[in-house]
Amino acid sequence: MEKFQLDVRALILKGDETLFLMSKDSTWDLPGGLLNKSELPDAAITREIKAQTALEVENLALVSNTIYVRENTPTLALFYLVDYKNGSVDISDVHTKYAWIKLSEVKEQKLPDWIHSHLIELLKKYNTPQ
Repeated sequence: MEKFQLDVRALILKGDETLFLMSKDSTWDLPGGLLNKSELPDAAITREIKAQTALEVENLALVSNTIYVRENTPTLALFYLVDYKNGSVDISDVHTKYAWIKLSEVKEQKLPDWIHSHLIELLKKYNTPQ
C-alpha cells in the first residue's frame, strides 16, 4: 500500500488582499503544512497559521483540494479560505518575508506550480478579483 501525506493551505483574506510567505527557495507560498499524526485538518491549519504568522483568523472554510508530489510522496492538499481577525504578522524561521498581495495580482506571483494553477481556479470559483 502506497503512503501519502496530507497537507493544509490557507488563503487568508484581509479585504482585497491575501497573505503570502516567501520560502527559502525564493518562491511565494501559502501558510500551511503537513498534518501531525492523528491531527484533524481544521486543527492543523489553525496550528500552522499561528506558528507561521502569529495571526488570529476566523471563518475557516475548506473549499478545495488537489494532489501533488512532495519529496517523492503523493500528497493531498486541502485549501481553506479564512478571514483575518487580528494581529500583526510575525513569520517563523522557515520563511524569509511576507506580503499582503492584492487578489488581482495573485496570478503574477512566483508560486510553486501545484499551488499557482489551483489557486487561480479557486479565485475564479469564489468570484474574487483576479
